[in-house]
Amino acid sequence: MTWEPLQRSTPHHKGVPIDIGDEEQWANDIYVVNMRKNESDLPDIPPMIHLSIRRQDRQPCRDWRDFQRIKNQLAGPEWEAVEIYPAESRLVDMANQYHLFCFPFGLGIGFQQRLVGNQLQADLVAPGAVQRDPDPIDLKYGGLSKVKDMKRQADDHYGSPITTKSEEDA
Repeated sequence: MTWEPLQRSTPHHKGVPIDIGDEEQWANDIYVVNMRKNESDLPDIPPMIHLSIRRQDRQPCRDWRDFQRIKNQLAGPEWEAVEIYPAESRLVDMANQYHLFCFPFGLGIGFQQRLVGNQLQADLVAPGAVQRDPDPIDLKYGGLSKVKDMKRQADDHYGSPITTKSEEDA
């Protein structure tokens, strides 16, 4: 399946256009995303973008690459986003919708380097891993990592050398 970029759309309910206030709606053949920009009145508080994501057919979904593509298109490739699993007292779960909260700066959590690979490279880093080959749109902001760099980064991350089959046989 080829990824289709999101396009501005008009929200409808039972065939009738509806007003969603200061939100924008974006959609493609798979997803509908409501985007709300939250600007603070305080000078030291940066903007935040809330993305509410659902599938067109309203079924559950979980494709990390799709969510990354949505975040890149609507917030920006260098914005960072989090999905929160809140305290039960603040839980909102009324539909199969997912929420990303996007910020124009690094959050100081997660990985510090880009590490993108195909199946062969993923198996070198984490033997037994299963990975789809990246689509061209996923490589727009950087290509595949070099195998030697992937192994070094994996060694740094996991704390022990990772060997390939050919290195084990030698």
